[in-house]
Amino acid sequence: MADKSVVLSDEKLVSLVKSGNNECFDVLHERYGKLIESFAEKYSAVCIKSDLVDAGISALSDAIISYREDAGASFKTFAKTCIESNMLDVCKKANNSKRIPKDLVEPLDGVDLPDSNDPESLLIKKEYFDLLLGSIKSKLSDLEYSVIYKTALGMSYKEIAAQIGKGEKSVENALLRARQKIKELKR
Repeated sequence: MADKSVVLSDEKLVSLVKSGNNECFDVLHERYGKLIESFAEKYSAVCIKSDLVDAGISALSDAIISYREDAGASFKTFAKTCIESNMLDVCKKANNSKRIPKDLVEPLDGVDLPDSNDPESLLIKKEYFDLLLGSIKSKLSDLEYSVIYKTALGMSYKEIAAQIGKGEKSVENALLRARQKIKELKR
């Protein structure tokens, strides 16, 4: 069956899995393994990759069970959406639950913690921010800096385009270039 199932469509394999053919699940898992790995890699900066892979496999299983051909989407589109959505949920939950267990926290009686809002700390933070901003400015063109600055202020592409006298596509491209250059700074 494994040889024949390789040439079957995803939709046919899903139908066979629903009718009890577990070998077809293995074929689907193999077909979607690279997609799961790709999404896991994409979000591994935010979450543990193995957790993401597990979430992807679970989402694939759920997609197989809940897929309906009459809903209008291909299985590939449906599965891709389910897998990415499940991984994003895992990342959100992981980042919301990063609390230290109470039994690991020791009381800080008699320890003086520095005030992060004292003038010296504020000055150091401002100097760091100015250095970071200067580094960003030096890497970006005037257009890229203007676009990323206005985006940070919450302006839409349309608003920025109107304000700087460029097309929306130019604004989008400048923002993409700026983001790429800023990512390179982080390395």
